[in-house]
Amino acid sequence: MTSNHNRDAVKAWLRQRLSNGQFESEWRSLLHASIESFLDYPVSELISKDELHRIVSESLTRDVMNAMQRELASPLFHHLIDRLKTENTAPLDWTTSEAVQDLVNVIESPGIIQKDWVEQFFRQEAVSEVLVESIYSALREFSTIIPRLVLRSLPSGRFKALGLAGNLTEKIAGQLEKIIEPEIRSFLSTRSQSLISRACDFTVGQLDSPTSRNMRANLFRYGTEQSLSFHTAGLDKTKLEALDDAIEHHFGGLVDNTYLMKAIEREILDFFGEYGQRPLKELAPELSMQLLGRTETIAELTLPLVLRLIEVPKVSEWLDSLVEELIDVYET
Repeated sequence: MTSNHNRDAVKAWLRQRLSNGQFESEWRSLLHASIESFLDYPVSELISKDELHRIVSESLTRDVMNAMQRELASPLFHHLIDRLKTENTAPLDWTTSEAVQDLVNVIESPGIIQKDWVEQFFRQEAVSEVLVESIYSALREFSTIIPRLVLRSLPSGRFKALGLAGNLTEKIAGQLEKIIEPEIRSFLSTRSQSLISRACDFTVGQLDSPTSRNMRANLFRYGTEQSLSFHTAGLDKTKLEALDDAIEHHFGGLVDNTYLMKAIEREILDFFGEYGQRPLKELAPELSMQLLGRTETIAELTLPLVLRLIEVPKVSEWLDSLVEELIDVYET
């Protein structure tokens, strides 16, 4: 029967064996073999459809969502905004001019903007007010030009002699403006919807004209050239608080969102139906090769975690229990 002293010696040897230089090289080899084997497994053998659905369902609890909102989503959002508000680089600095041009090609391509968006835009009260007021100002200004031209072209020798020509012209023109102004208002009150409809139809008809496509491209380029702080300058404390409320309400509502659960179920079914029997290395062949080629780096990153794990008291107790079981099995 193995003495307690010998048992303790075996336990100490095992812990030392799992933390020396030999284990370091073995860890690299084991990790490479594990990843290679992992990539050969079909997805359905790594995790079943039902198990994945259960994990997702158990994750969508109110406590989990509230914790994600408080400790992940909100802090990350504020950190991101704080960085952006002081960031002087532009979106263009974070990509290449070729990538921007590719996006410009999409943005200015025909059919990218649906006419429904334009029609909805022209239905807005603010747009109606701006258009009507602009038309009114243009009509009012134009309607006073002709009377002034006519009055100035009339013979006015006597008035000039008396020094009254200019004053009289202005008075008559002013009276005409007072008469015409309500007529313009009346005209627009009955024709405004028709005018807005024509403006909408004209805009829809010009959506893919060279001028409109060029405008879209120019606006996009302008946005990419402005600093990130420019894009976030309008987010003051009040607006950030409102966005915080939006994040809280979003995560709080996920639990009761039946559409979300149905969408998740559908995506899981579709994924396993399409890819469930295929190994991971077939789903992402290039990434699989990159992963296998970087096992040395992964080993260097994970080895300190493994060594620290072995030092955890609960893990040490578990290793000791394995030694005890092994000795007991050997002696029986």
